[in-house]
Parts: sequence; structure tokens; C-alpha cells
Amino acid sequence: MTDSIGLNLNSRLLLLIISLAFISVLLFEQGQVGSINVICFIFIVILGLPHGAIDPWLYDKTMFSRPKAMLLFVWCYISAALMMLVIWYFLPLLALIVFFSLSALHFGRDWQNSQDNQLAERLSAGIMVIAWPFLMQTEKTLIIINYLGVNNTSELFLSALLLMILSVSILIFSCQFLMLFKLLLLGGMSWLVSPFIYFCLYFCLLHSVLHYRHHFDIITLAFQKNRVFLILLLTFTYLFTGIMLMLTNHYAKLDTAIYQTVFWILSALTVPHMFLVERQFARAQ
Repeated sequence: MTDSIGLNLNSRLLLLIISLAFISVLLFEQGQVGSINVICFIFIVILGLPHGAIDPWLYDKTMFSRPKAMLLFVWCYISAALMMLVIWYFLPLLALIVFFSLSALHFGRDWQNSQDNQLAERLSAGIMVIAWPFLMQTEKTLIIINYLGVNNTSELFLSALLLMILSVSILIFSCQFLMLFKLLLLGGMSWLVSPFIYFCLYFCLLHSVLHYRHHFDIITLAFQKNRVFLILLLTFTYLFTGIMLMLTNHYAKLDTAIYQTVFWILSALTVPHMFLVERQFARAQ
């Protein structure tokens, strides 16, 4: 029953973001890219980033009664995030590969019909979500990748194409035709709008909403039992994002600063967040 509800919600959210994509095309002209990026940035910060704020409760609901355990968790979490930022600075191509790989696994859960879905099917869905902008908006996507410090992008289009073919083949072979159809609709949306709008709509209004729904009981627990800590955690996330934006904007124009802030922070938070989510799903089985 729960899987059916999640699947129906997935379909409704997909229709919502496709509808919003059409509306954005009608309302905004090409010359308003800067304004659109600012709006997307605000949505990502307000609706997207906070969905990882309940990670301490995903790890251990009783941790707050044990200060040493809580401090150890915070230390490990922040260390993993900072390590990812260091990799971006010294080895941006490696950081990009790690970020996309973890994101493919993470986004793949948005398309699960049940807990019985094979890893290959879930990973294929996640790969398609990420690969679409490389195929539909290649030039604009590679420009964003360049802003992130990755200059050797000549192989990315071919890699995305090969992974897309492999992913489609796996879903066809697994008879996941409904999942494939919805992912193809998502591909149409990625052709319609810029890569950043595509990412914003997907991350905020599909992925994050599904995460909030699935973990609603934990969100309620965190708000009722540890409200102060939750607010402090959200405040720290917003402050860190604001500081990063100011620092990057000092060295680059606003659009570039927005891309760098969003994807560097998201990649840093994805590493510990993804492992915690996978741990929680494994324990639930």
C-alpha cells in the first residue's frame, strides 16, 4: 500500500514539474537567465537543502541523550562534507564523478516501485535523471561543469549517451515500462528548460518532497523532541550557504557563484546524507 502511494505521488509530482517547466518557458525570455537562476537558487535553499537536516535522527533517534555519541556523529558528518569540498578544490573531475555516482544511487530511489527493485534498475533510473541535461542541453550543461572547475569535458557527452543507452536497455529488459515512460517524459522536460531549472524542479519538487513524505514521522519527532537542535542545524546550513555564495561571488559573477555554491555544497552534503539514507532503508528491510 505504501509503495503504491509513493508511486502515485511520484507520478503527480512529475506532472507538476513538467507543467511548471512549460510555465517557465512561457513566462521568461532567454535574456532573463540571471533572474531565473536567482529564483531557482532561492527555491533550492528553502525547499531542497533542508531535506538533509533530519540526518541525525535517521542515524539514531536516541543519540541526543548521549552527548559523546552526538558529538562523534557531528564530527564525522562535517569531516565527510569538508573532505568532499577539498576533493573539489584539488581533483574536480574526481569530485564530479563521485557526486554524480552517489546522486544516481540516491535519485534512483525516487523511482522505486517497491523494496524489491533490483539495484541495477534503481541505478539506471538515477543515471537517466542525471544524464538527460548532458544529452538535451549539452552546451549549457558543459558550461556549468566548467564553472565547477572541470575543464576536460570532451568525454562527458559520449559517457552520458552510453550510460543512457545502457540504462534504457536495463529497464526494458526488466519490464519496467511505466518507470521508463515517466523517465522519458522527464527527458522531454530537460529539453524544454535550462539545466539549472531542470535540476531545481526535480530536486525541490520531486526528490525532496518524496523524501519529506517518506520520513514524515522522523521530521515530526525531530520537531517535537529536539526543536532547538533542528533549528540550529537549519540555521547553520543557511549561514554556510550564504557565506559560500558571498565568497564565490567575490571572485566570479553571480550566475557562476550560484552554480558553484549549489553544486559544491550539495555534493559535500550528499556523501554523508546518501550513506545515512541507504543505512536507514537497509535497516527497514
